[in-house]
Amino acid sequence: MNLLLADLHKFVGYSGGIEHVLSRMAFAMKEKGYHVSVVMADEKEGSSFYPFPEDCHFYNLFHMAGLKPVRMSSLGKGLREPQLERVLALEKPDVIISFREPTGRLLLEGLDTKVPVISMLHNDPDEIFAHAPSGEMRALEKSARIQALMPSFIEKAEKYLRYDRFVYIPNAVHSCHLRPARNSAQSPHHYQCGPHHRPHQEAAPAGGGFCQSGKGFP
Repeated sequence: MNLLLADLHKFVGYSGGIEHVLSRMAFAMKEKGYHVSVVMADEKEGSSFYPFPEDCHFYNLFHMAGLKPVRMSSLGKGLREPQLERVLALEKPDVIISFREPTGRLLLEGLDTKVPVISMLHNDPDEIFAHAPSGEMRALEKSARIQALMPSFIEKAEKYLRYDRFVYIPNAVHSCHLRPARNSAQSPHHYQCGPHHRPHQEAAPAGGGFCQSGKGFP
């Protein structure tokens, strides 16, 4: 199965949480036997802060081979579509995982793709949708699945979206990174984080939930 991980956002030297999740998912899905490709969008030329598998096809919409570079000031829906259409034509994904709401809108409304799209909500839906364009919310309703981080976030998202195929998948936490806090004898549920490993060493569990959420696409 071909998976396309899509996050049309800056990435060169950018160490955000979404970028970390995307990197870990790329490694996790690759280990499970999927063919993984990644598309992002940064006016700068360079490498992402977090690594990707060696054989992962990576695309920067601002610097597509064979196409004239696009400047941030001129990048609009009309200019993004040809670059993204080319990525879809080259990779032929069976499923696209969208990491941000504007990315999902471009895929589901701008391109009107028929490829199943899983839209990820990485924050509290009240913060995401309180001031979001109505067109963005209507576009996300075309998603094959929408992932939230916890059940309460699904309840919040339902206030904004006319949608009934939510699934909640929390962020992966590795027990080897946790150890009881000093006051754990008094409060056994308190833990503190241990030293972090490099992203490619902690990737394996990150995509497990998505293997389940990908079943039964329309």
